[in-house]
Amino acid sequence: MSRPIQTSDIIFPELSTDFSTTLSSLKRATLSISNRLRSISEDAEFVCAVADAYRRPLVANERCGSWYIPLERKAASAYFKSTDGHTGEWSFSLRRLNIQVLEVVGANDGCIIVDSTRRGMPDALSKTVPIWCAIWNALLFPSSSPDPSDPIPIHLPPTTVSASERAQITSRLPTFLAAARALNLPLDRLRAQLKKPLRPLWVTRDSPLPGDDEGAAEGTEGTEGTEGGAGGEGAGVIPSFPDFHPVILCTASRRVPGGEVSEGGYVQGAGDDSEGWARGLTAPLFWGERRDELLRASEAELPELIAELVKEASFSFAGASAGGSVDAVQLAPAGWVWVCAAGALRGREDAGQQFDAVVECGDAPPDEALAKGLKGRYLHLKCGTGKLGSRDLRNEIAKIEEFVLRRVPEGGARKLAICCQTGKDLSVGVALAVLCLYADEEGQRLTNPNDAITKDFIRQRLSWIMTAYPAASPSRATLQSVNAFLFSPREKFPLHSPPLPLTPAAAAAAPPPSSTEKQMTPLSKTFASLTTTTANPWTLARTLTSHLPPSSGGTPSGSFAGTATFAPRAPTAPGYAAECLYAEEGVLRTETGLEVAARRRYVWRYREGRMEKKEAGKEEEGEQEEGISIWFVKEDGESVDYLFLDMEFQGGEGGGKKLRAKGRHPCGRDMYDAEFVFGGGGEQGMVVTYVVKGPKKDYISETRYTR
Repeated sequence: MSRPIQTSDIIFPELSTDFSTTLSSLKRATLSISNRLRSISEDAEFVCAVADAYRRPLVANERCGSWYIPLERKAASAYFKSTDGHTGEWSFSLRRLNIQVLEVVGANDGCIIVDSTRRGMPDALSKTVPIWCAIWNALLFPSSSPDPSDPIPIHLPPTTVSASERAQITSRLPTFLAAARALNLPLDRLRAQLKKPLRPLWVTRDSPLPGDDEGAAEGTEGTEGTEGGAGGEGAGVIPSFPDFHPVILCTASRRVPGGEVSEGGYVQGAGDDSEGWARGLTAPLFWGERRDELLRASEAELPELIAELVKEASFSFAGASAGGSVDAVQLAPAGWVWVCAAGALRGREDAGQQFDAVVECGDAPPDEALAKGLKGRYLHLKCGTGKLGSRDLRNEIAKIEEFVLRRVPEGGARKLAICCQTGKDLSVGVALAVLCLYADEEGQRLTNPNDAITKDFIRQRLSWIMTAYPAASPSRATLQSVNAFLFSPREKFPLHSPPLPLTPAAAAAAPPPSSTEKQMTPLSKTFASLTTTTANPWTLARTLTSHLPPSSGGTPSGSFAGTATFAPRAPTAPGYAAECLYAEEGVLRTETGLEVAARRRYVWRYREGRMEKKEAGKEEEGEQEEGISIWFVKEDGESVDYLFLDMEFQGGEGGGKKLRAKGRHPCGRDMYDAEFVFGGGGEQGMVVTYVVKGPKKDYISETRYTR
């Protein structure tokens, strides 16, 4: 008897059901926006129940925690990173001190910090916050033990952190404590607010709450539900913790043992990584007047509804910024420095009534209304967004030195506002640079820039910002740009831009210098000799000799003929006495018969300093070596991007008529070794040779400049 016909017998194989595809579709449907919002609403009910049981205020661990707290019940925001609790990466963040949480704890005898994650308990709650509590306890309530080697006490959840990990964390606490002490934090003021040590307690959806028959939160040393709880206290009675301030760490979501597909639409940690699913919807918008409408809407209706809410919010923000005082944060103790979002200032001619000067970081064009209202006391730093913006800041931030000295009036009542798109990243980086350069230990304005800057000094100034403005979140790239600027060679900024060295022709026509004028050095004369006019450019001839044939992926040999100009311009960064924009153009001809027009641009910079190297260990602090450096330019062909190479001069030949220098530039796996020969003050031209080695590069480029 033949078998019955199956579905697979009458459907083409490519149309048959794919089990993996079906599961993926189910998972996407489960993680829909509508399911996430309903899951958040369910978890928020539990969070509010915890707050009612413990009678403590709710603090959101941003950004996830805010989704689970109604606006009217949110007392503050915290910024504890899970990465600071990752295994092997434990840390006490000097950038995220969360002093605002201490203030809430002191005023309310504890608080409840809310967070969630897609799996288990967030590392921020299981390890980052306990480390934070341990360090603050050690700072505010030093141990009375006579033995300094005694371990710093720390409380960790026994069901989450193993004994081995606990021991490793404990061993790092003294290092964290030493770094925190170096910040010189206002400990006396904080001791006046906190009367008892901090103690973390953990609450999950499986934990009994005060008033339940079983007790309260998960403890740290004993059995769940007994240690550190408020067991035995009836409903309506505020749980008492006489020996410590409770820092109750609430994981909002219930644990899903398998995949969400089997949970009927419930999503664990639905508020996590909202930028990937929320379509611009934020926690404040969700908890606004149209929350019920969002929860009722179908998945098909939600995108349009969310877009409408986001648009309404942007109009409301613009309207709120149209008049009244600007919502800005004062960076105490430096009462003259303020930070805010650019949207609060742009378009406002009346900004000058509240601030004496404004620095704006952003990719939008300079604001004409601001410039008009501030009568020129407005500086625009052109920076993109994200990491690119932080990279742009590295080249733009040098402008603040001249601006602060010339455009920001001195005086106790003066105010400088610094803004960026979010008011939390680039603006904070610029504010940090301003505080390092122009604020004394009391926060008062310095007339001349501070030149004694160290890493510890920068951390201390950053702690000022994070104490006054906990919501600040400068990225690592932004802080690196600020550090690079602060540690770059910098002289006392002159009241007028330094003049460029004279060209040989101009020097011959100029009157002889007086005995009080600074004499030009051989190197400054060489740099001056390079400058050109449009009518009198350099003629250049370049030969390319390749030792790796094109058939093997190498660069073909050939030649380049054209012209080059060194156009002098005012230095675009402190620490440089002269600057030229180098531009070459011509025709490249290769041995393969290819002929193309080519052009290239760099920025050449000359810095003053000592003319000869000193012996190791004998350099004076702050002293820099005289030199010439070459820099890449951005796509606009003029703005400085990053360093190409710094020339290392090797002395002269033939009575000083020639100067030789070498330089090196690594580019990925390739290495460019350069040699420069400047002849006779430039009258005999210049020869530049590059020896290039790499996996697919092996050639020599020699360029001769004549005129």
